[in-house]
Amino acid sequence: MRLRVGATDELGTNLLAPLGLHFTQNRPEIALDLQIMPKSRLFLPDSDLDCMICAGLPAAEEGADLIARGFARYVSRLYASPHYIARRGMLTSVDDLPLHDLVANAAPVGTVNWHLTDDATQRLIEPSGPLHTNDNWVAKVCVIQGQGIGLFPEFFAREHVLAGDLVEVLPNWHTVPTAINVLHHGHRFANLHIQEFIAFLVADFEGFYHFPYRSGDILRRAG
Repeated sequence: MRLRVGATDELGTNLLAPLGLHFTQNRPEIALDLQIMPKSRLFLPDSDLDCMICAGLPAAEEGADLIARGFARYVSRLYASPHYIARRGMLTSVDDLPLHDLVANAAPVGTVNWHLTDDATQRLIEPSGPLHTNDNWVAKVCVIQGQGIGLFPEFFAREHVLAGDLVEVLPNWHTVPTAINVLHHGHRFANLHIQEFIAFLVADFEGFYHFPYRSGDILRRAG
């Protein structure tokens, strides 16, 4: 039996690949076909996916025939390289952000604003700087190389913080939690392998993995 599972690109390295390895270890009868694709393609009928994994939920028109189940959450935080901090100084207030080079994650149209909170107040930051990209890996490389401050999911930056390549900036500020959901078409849930895969995500998911993968290399348990 082949199960075709898709995920958005920001989740492929730290989530879909290790989940696939974990799931198939004790289920040799199931062959996983793991597909990484933009969110704009994930929910198209011609993607022919049994399950879709993404951060947040699709637009109403894309998700009309889908059933969603949440199994994890994460927040994004601000990071910079020690070199950048030594050159420009450590920020002491969220009001300092517009004075710095912010590596923006570009949307299909325009730039994604940063919605930050300290759990008491919220701030909307429009990132501006010499670098824009639509890829988190590219943004992270730029930030590690001292080109500015980036906003990344915790699981995406954790390894570099431990290695000393990145430091957290304004640690009291972060995004609101984003849910990780697995979705499937309602008419496909009669498939027992789909049911088993979703049950595995909900019950056995242990956390985001570091890269490269090592056995037991878990970032944190899901809450």
